[in-house]
Amino acid sequence: PSHFRGYKVVDLRQLFRLSRDPLPGQTGAVPNTIDKTFTSLQWAAMAMRQRDPAQKADVICRLDSDTLFLPQNLRRIMACRNFSASEPWAIGHENYAHKHQQPGRVFLNGGTGICLSRGALDKFLEKLEGGEFKRSTSYGDWNAGACVSAPGHWDDVVLGSCLASLGIPISRWGTDCQGRALFWPDRLHYALPGSEQVRPRRLPPKGSFFQPPEVKARDNSESHSSRERDEQRKKQNGKLKKQNEGKQKDQHEGSIDSNSQYLGTSRPVAQRQADVANYQFWLYRSWQHIACDPEIWLADFAVGFHPYRNRTE
Repeated sequence: PSHFRGYKVVDLRQLFRLSRDPLPGQTGAVPNTIDKTFTSLQWAAMAMRQRDPAQKADVICRLDSDTLFLPQNLRRIMACRNFSASEPWAIGHENYAHKHQQPGRVFLNGGTGICLSRGALDKFLEKLEGGEFKRSTSYGDWNAGACVSAPGHWDDVVLGSCLASLGIPISRWGTDCQGRALFWPDRLHYALPGSEQVRPRRLPPKGSFFQPPEVKARDNSESHSSRERDEQRKKQNGKLKKQNEGKQKDQHEGSIDSNSQYLGTSRPVAQRQADVANYQFWLYRSWQHIACDPEIWLADFAVGFHPYRNRTE
């Protein structure tokens, strides 16, 4: 269509060279989401350049087709925190899933929306026209850690690497002053009081604030000897063997009941999803909010939501 809900639809293929869209139901096809994100930002920057200063937008946001986005709340946080649109910055939900794996960068979660200031968009176009962006036909180059337009779906990860290489900082105001999220990437009940609510652990392990949910948490108590821990594991594993007889592997594969200190594949699928969401949400973020304990971890005037899915799907 030429218009959608009163807004003009831009056909990027008429302006840029884009890789072909996968056909519906086509197996083995590589998405072209990275290409689309880069060219859409390029088009927005070029369009803004042609406008009079008074008509230029302060912020440009990249959204998924299923993002629930409240622009009036974005305007509110910008006014409250005195944002300058002429300064380069990006705002959204900080995702640490690739902090210590390729490409080694924090990125903004695409599902909740990624917003760039006018200054950031100007810098994006300046560097692109200066030849600092690369094109690749290799599917694996999405994790190169640079501004690379490559085949693939991980456009938010690539954009995060690109922003870092361009020196465009991520704003710390993706949360409110209580640490509650303005951009929410998970199912809504994870933000609300209940057994699956994401929240910082009150008694973190000695070595770090968290242990990955796939890994058995170590017993750091100095009163337990290694022999006592071995005996405890044997008893627990024996108990598990009896419990799992006749049950399907994909329901309870591995160890202990829900009261155990272990967080691995022993727990039901739904609970493991909550564990992973909690872990990824608080990884490297816990130290900022460990003294805070609000009842709800969702801001009163949240900006972006992507609640139908979570990081394990």
